[in-house]
Amino acid sequence: MKKVLPILAVLFVLVILSGCLSEGANNTVPSNTAVVTTSKIETSTLEESTVQTIETTEPPVETETTQLIETTIEETTSEPATEPSVETTLATEPIPVRTADSTFEIYFLDVGQGDAACVICDGAVMLIDGGNKSNSSLIYSFLKSHNIQHLDYIVATHPDADHVGGLAGALNYATAGTAFCTVSDYDSEPFKDFIRYLGYRDCELSVPNSGDSFYLGCATVTIVYPDSGVTKTDNTSIALKIEYGDTSFFFTGDCESDDEIAILRSGYNLKSDVLKVAHHGSKYSTTSSFINAVTPTYAVISVGGNNTYGHPTDDVLSRLKGNGVTLFRTDIQGDVHCTSDGSNVTFDVEKNADFDTYLAAGGYQNYLEELAAQETEPVDRTVPGEGDPDETEARVTYIANTNTKKFHYPTCSSVDQMKESNKWYFTGTRDELIELGYDPCGRCHP
Repeated sequence: MKKVLPILAVLFVLVILSGCLSEGANNTVPSNTAVVTTSKIETSTLEESTVQTIETTEPPVETETTQLIETTIEETTSEPATEPSVETTLATEPIPVRTADSTFEIYFLDVGQGDAACVICDGAVMLIDGGNKSNSSLIYSFLKSHNIQHLDYIVATHPDADHVGGLAGALNYATAGTAFCTVSDYDSEPFKDFIRYLGYRDCELSVPNSGDSFYLGCATVTIVYPDSGVTKTDNTSIALKIEYGDTSFFFTGDCESDDEIAILRSGYNLKSDVLKVAHHGSKYSTTSSFINAVTPTYAVISVGGNNTYGHPTDDVLSRLKGNGVTLFRTDIQGDVHCTSDGSNVTFDVEKNADFDTYLAAGGYQNYLEELAAQETEPVDRTVPGEGDPDETEARVTYIANTNTKKFHYPTCSSVDQMKESNKWYFTGTRDELIELGYDPCGRCHP
């Protein structure tokens, strides 16, 4: 019996040692798990004893499975997708609370025939477009004068030169967190400059989808359009809605009527206090049905005063005016500044606060030139067919200005100051021209 007891004791020790070794093998942590655990330690508040235990654990043994995982990760991340998509959602971010000292403002910058707006909420900044390349120094100076050294978000609504051209100037002054555009590649020098400067700031360009949303300070920004299934055209633009308290703001880039139809069908609540009018007031945008869905109290048109496109058109001005919208325009009023306290929206402008912004279709500078021509020349009241009742309603030739939407007698001196490309030689009646949206010249009174 005495000989048996030592043998049993040895066997018992061996069993215990075998169990410990087995448990140690089962608890070996793969290398990829160790990385995750380390990350959690850095961002969590684990008890000190737990941290010390994990920190003193020996490095995991690299296995074939570990090597396979690391190889797979390398292969997946070595080549980025052509059009990376953003997955920023409110679910992954803490919900910000609007405090008593919260602030919200938008600067609609006068960049001529282009778009640029800077949204600032509680110190967070989003730049929506940057105008033309010639506006680079203007954008740079604006950011510097407002001490904006970091842009949390840059939104290039689409890659046209009059939207992305000045963004290089912004990135020359400020760093950037996230940048969006409808495409990640586009064959134009302004867009390539934009991408190059994003690279200098270690910021990648993402292509968002309808439904993506994020916080700017305590404001909520939602990408409304386009989604991944949309066939993109030159004017297909990011449309987004910003909500701050009970106030809201809708930006549309250069969206045209087809895009607006898609937005209307998307099911989003489009109602907003402020509408940034699409495509500088082009007649192909801002349709009646779209205005009715957004129901804006205010609208802003960013447009050049001497543009050759006839922006903003009488069509768009008539639609906005018919809906009782208060209109602001950069070509007339310079920079337009908008603020919100979460309940009310207020505006102030750089100049011409009392000017009727529903005048001057085709650009303010063009309008002033037309007025100057009317005031400096003697009035020619000769009317073709006058004194001959049979010829009073005769079809005559008028010269219409396709830019200013005014029509003149050929003898009117205003015609001499018109660009040849803007002249339309129309043979017909006065009423026909008016029905086509043209107004009679105030000098020759056709």
